[in-house]
Amino acid sequence: MKNLTFCKLTNEINQSYFKNYSSLLIESTPKNTTFELNQLHLMSKLALSSVLITISLIALTSCNKDIPKDAPDCIKSKIKKIKKADIRNPPGCVWEYTFQGKKVYYIPPYCCDIMGELFDEDCNLLCHPDGGITGSGDGICPDFFTTRTDEVLLWNDDRK
Repeated sequence: MKNLTFCKLTNEINQSYFKNYSSLLIESTPKNTTFELNQLHLMSKLALSSVLITISLIALTSCNKDIPKDAPDCIKSKIKKIKKADIRNPPGCVWEYTFQGKKVYYIPPYCCDIMGELFDEDCNLLCHPDGGITGSGDGICPDFFTTRTDEVLLWNDDRK
């Protein structure tokens, strides 16, 4: 009987202890823990969404990253035309120079007897400085390659 009473008493003490301990845990845990965890989960989803949206926007706006924004519209049109055509060998490109005191745009020949083209800022064809059957262009601006300055590769076709 003593053993039974002792066991009963021990069991009651254990139950009381665990009841008090669990109520202490519940009281010490903030009541809005579940809410905070849900809020944290939502914040991490929002952060991930923000990153993905930012990457998407960068990707969308960089589609024309290789067409310089400050180039004249007519040069942009020429670049778009080259991009729509088959890939050139050597690859298409547009160079910007200063020639005879003015900004000019040079598109090198890309094949065989094709002539290079030199345009002013309004896309008026100034001359064909190279290419053609002789390789010397049309002879209208024979000093282009020797007197040009301020060389800038404006655009290069990087398609493979």
